[in-house]
Amino acid sequence: MKTKQVFVTLFTLICLGIAAGCSGQSTNQTNVEAQKNTQISANLMPSAVLVNMYNANGLELIGLDQAYLSTISIDNSNDLGADNVVPAGKLISENADIPLVYTTYSPEVAVMLTRDGQTQVLRKFNSLGQIAGSNGQEAIAYSEVAFGDYSLNSFLYVGNLNDIGFSTSVYQMQDYLKQWVLAPLFVEVADGQPSGVWYTTSGWGVGGPGIFFPITQGLYYYDIAAGTSTEYLGTDQSLQGLSPDRTMAGSIASSSYSDHDMTVTNLVTHWTLQFPLRAASDQGSGYATFAPDNQHVAWLEVGTSPYDEYQYNFVVRVGSLSDGNIDFEIDNNAVAQTLQNNDVTYIQPVGWLDADSLLIEAHGSDWQGAAIVRLSLSDHNLYQFSKGAFVNFIY
Repeated sequence: MKTKQVFVTLFTLICLGIAAGCSGQSTNQTNVEAQKNTQISANLMPSAVLVNMYNANGLELIGLDQAYLSTISIDNSNDLGADNVVPAGKLISENADIPLVYTTYSPEVAVMLTRDGQTQVLRKFNSLGQIAGSNGQEAIAYSEVAFGDYSLNSFLYVGNLNDIGFSTSVYQMQDYLKQWVLAPLFVEVADGQPSGVWYTTSGWGVGGPGIFFPITQGLYYYDIAAGTSTEYLGTDQSLQGLSPDRTMAGSIASSSYSDHDMTVTNLVTHWTLQFPLRAASDQGSGYATFAPDNQHVAWLEVGTSPYDEYQYNFVVRVGSLSDGNIDFEIDNNAVAQTLQNNDVTYIQPVGWLDADSLLIEAHGSDWQGAAIVRLSLSDHNLYQFSKGAFVNFIY
């Protein structure tokens, strides 16, 4: 099997502790420490992987040992993926039916729930933004988007399965200039009830050829009881990923004129670590995903092909957060050889099974012919994990 040679460059940690030049407020450390202490006792390791096989039967549960567990039946499942499906329950048994909340845009714009073989509409909207879950809990958050006379308005909703369809918005934002909207990322839970929502702002209606990564600005935490929002990253940073314990964030510069190096910020101590782009990655970096022990981060870099300006080279890089080294670089060819399929045109890191195992999703010219491979950090090898596209982790 082909793997890339380890490319090692030593970087210097900057902004340790509260040294000059670090961003963040003193209140941020207190809030994130509280979240961290709450989450340390929880299991950050997934119990199964939810995948879309594009076979019209629904979404399939795959165990960590790659064994098929069960199928969750959903109509029009071909339209479901990592951007619009969140689990709302734990894996109690191998054949358990996990409640799933998801958004649809046709034939109507709605937040849907499938549970115990039944599907119901939780709420209908004219326009929906992003949806977020709570890793095995029943808490859900989503955003509504509406046009005002001179502004774009977005509203944040949060609740549990039994009341999310009837809840009123807990927070709203008006943008008069650039059409930024609320985009929830994760719901914190205390005593079985939602206590806060991590969110960013997303460029509404932004996309198309040549845009490879999420267009976002900032990172914030909304405290439901206090009714206050705290900033952790400013609008100069485009959030690309949040660690499982919400103490680390991966981001790139928001400005299109800046180098889009991957920057990791510790939200507790405020130090930052920057991984410069590969020389060939002229399209930037994004899609950061953190190992559960916060010792490694993986992300995607994109570069224009030297043979065709409309073709791109994709490289998944894995960096060490303990010493700043680049430990792995995985390209299309390495993934294609593992899958024994030469038609691999796109790859992306999607998450970690544990501190040693990174999942990478691969697509070819037939987008629905997706597959997932696993990178083992300990033996430096790639393995095929499953067919299908990654949807989410089950806890």
